Amino acid sequence: MDQLAYWKADLFIKKLGLGISILGFLLIIIGVFATRRQLAINTQQLQLSTSQSAQVAKSIRANVENGAVTHVLALDKVFMDRPYLMPYFYESKSIDRKDPKYAEVQATAGAVLDLFDMLASQSKHYPEFWDTPEAWDAWMVDVFSTSPILREYLDTHKTWYGNNVKALREQARSKQVK
Repeated sequence: MDQLAYWKADLFIKKLGLGISILGFLLIIIGVFATRRQLAINTQQLQLSTSQSAQVAKSIRANVENGAVTHVLALDKVFMDRPYLMPYFYESKSIDRKDPKYAEVQATAGAVLDLFDMLASQSKHYPEFWDTPEAWDAWMVDVFSTSPILREYLDTHKTWYGNNVKALREQARSKQVK
């Protein structure tokens, strides 16, 4: 091969290498812009997902609160329809097992404890769904402290209820009215 042909081939290879380098650089720039665009899309999707998660959390909170309030209002209705039951829960009134109202008072105690068990569990495990979970606890402690039938029912049926409601019953011991 003569010198001139060698130089031409060498120049062609160098031009080809330069063209490939320029093409590679352009592809890198295009890749950077594509990555930037994809990042913008991902950011928008994350913002949308975050917004949707917040809406789901609000919905769950509303459902939890609504469920609890519905049950509390049902209990309030029991006391409104049968006001003679209230002293057994709020005024430290005891009841003898031979009293004709004993079964009704005991059944009401079971309903109250079922509600307390649900509220104690939810306020303990999901405090983020309550404005003031400690308010529910304070109410339950107060009722435990003024209701001999409620304490008796829980003590008799300990295995039916969760640890959270039992802990509230223990907190009531210091406030307990006899």
